[in-house]
Amino acid sequence: MTTLYWNPKRTRAFVVSIAKFVGKKRPDFSIEDRLDPALVSTLKKLGVPPGQITHVQDGDATAENLREKFSQCVRGSQPGEQLIFYFGSHGDYTANRDEFWFSAYDDLLPFAWAFETIEKEFKGSEVLLFPDCCYSGGMVEMLAQRPKKSIAFAALSSTHAHNIAWNGWSFVDCLIRSLTGDARMDVGRDGHIDWDDLCRFTERHMAFLADGKPIYATSNGFNPQMRLSDVSEPLKNAEIGQYVQVLWENEWYNAEILDTSGEKYKIRYVDSDSSSDEWVPGKKVRGVTFERFWSGAAVEIQSSADDEWYTGRVLESWESLHFCHYDDYGPEYDEWFGPSRIRRKTSK
Repeated sequence: MTTLYWNPKRTRAFVVSIAKFVGKKRPDFSIEDRLDPALVSTLKKLGVPPGQITHVQDGDATAENLREKFSQCVRGSQPGEQLIFYFGSHGDYTANRDEFWFSAYDDLLPFAWAFETIEKEFKGSEVLLFPDCCYSGGMVEMLAQRPKKSIAFAALSSTHAHNIAWNGWSFVDCLIRSLTGDARMDVGRDGHIDWDDLCRFTERHMAFLADGKPIYATSNGFNPQMRLSDVSEPLKNAEIGQYVQVLWENEWYNAEILDTSGEKYKIRYVDSDSSSDEWVPGKKVRGVTFERFWSGAAVEIQSSADDEWYTGRVLESWESLHFCHYDDYGPEYDEWFGPSRIRRKTSK
């Protein structure tokens, strides 16, 4: 097993966030509520030396520049250091070759580029990978394919290897919460937040907020109990952090409970930022409801590629999600579906 504690002073961080892209090949993301600056600020406040943080955004994140800056970042490392790698952008998946790609500002970068650079130039001992893009789970799956090295890896993705992602900045928010001791992240309820807490919370959080299915893995002896932070303030009550549905104009919307006061709840809608937080009476709040399909069930599923409905069958279910196989397609297209993208198969 590797070290038990994350050590900010012995950490290097490579943070890439691309919300604007050259030409019209990739749609731009909203930058009004972007959280990568907050992630970088958090790392600095916690003690990561500013000179050991590389933050690349938008037009500066060309494929050539990213290769150069990442090489510079890890080349300056020292034995015993830890590396945090975050890459937020679009992602691509070439199914017939099982290849995964990050979208740089102007071109594509293979996921393998990050591994190859780390394995060749990083002198430290532990690496935490946070790919945040469509098909980001491919980076987690690649851990098992990498050659055995002295470097211990841990990887957590924002979604599954075969799924697109539409989570806004929610994944980054989970990272910030885990590093700052947010009690909602303390899944084990032991007063601190470790790697396993972060992964388990993020998995459920992203499933509810974005119909995503993060996956995670470790290799080469990385300690899943590595402590990231201690809880800064205990939860006032067990309802805080719970997922609910809120009635607004005769429709039910998914939300998270932020606070309580008597029979009122302060909530945040899953598709909104803090500007839409509000207090609502308990009579307008209910538990989350969704239809459950059992393994083997024949269903209709909405493709993330073209939004068309296809027939398929359920392979497994988890929380509100179902992992399904498309009829007449290979397993490389299997993906997770949220409640709005799966329905009973209609008889013809």
